[in-house]
Amino acid sequence: MRQLTAGLKRRTTRMIFNRVLTHIPGYVGHALRVRWLHINCPQVGKGCSIGHGVIIMGIENLSLGDRVAIPRNCHIDARGGLTLADYALIGFESVILTHTHNSDDPDSPIQHQGMFSKPVHIGPRTWLGTRVIVQPGVSIGEGAIVGSGAVVTKDVAPYDVVVGVPARVLRNRLDDRGSDSSDTLS
Repeated sequence: MRQLTAGLKRRTTRMIFNRVLTHIPGYVGHALRVRWLHINCPQVGKGCSIGHGVIIMGIENLSLGDRVAIPRNCHIDARGGLTLADYALIGFESVILTHTHNSDDPDSPIQHQGMFSKPVHIGPRTWLGTRVIVQPGVSIGEGAIVGSGAVVTKDVAPYDVVVGVPARVLRNRLDDRGSDSSDTLS
């Protein structure tokens, strides 16, 4: 009975956020979403922001550091465990996955192979551009930048700039120190 009650509470909480609070615009909507995070998320740092249209699954497995920004229309799947460290900046319409289908058996339909979860860690002072997709089990290091539209399938080292599908290293931000290059990431 206790498991049934806990499951019902999780589903109700998720429904309230994903069907109601996420669609309230403006300051009032933002304030309600942040308040909801503080009530339902085990770890929420100071000054976090969460935009209009954000969908969150697995709030009980989500950990947010200080000043994490999740803008509009992001899909956050924390069912397998998700940590967004201090000052992580997520671009709008990005998708972070921690839970997906098994697909190892080519003779069996995907729907019959079950699911798996792997935690995702996004380090401090990282920036994920617009419409980035992060796959389960990925760790993105401190100060890394992921270019818009990239699909991150492997770990990203600290301060690396990655772009593309699948994401590949373009450069390391620490290598740029001391140079007078004016190149910027487009």
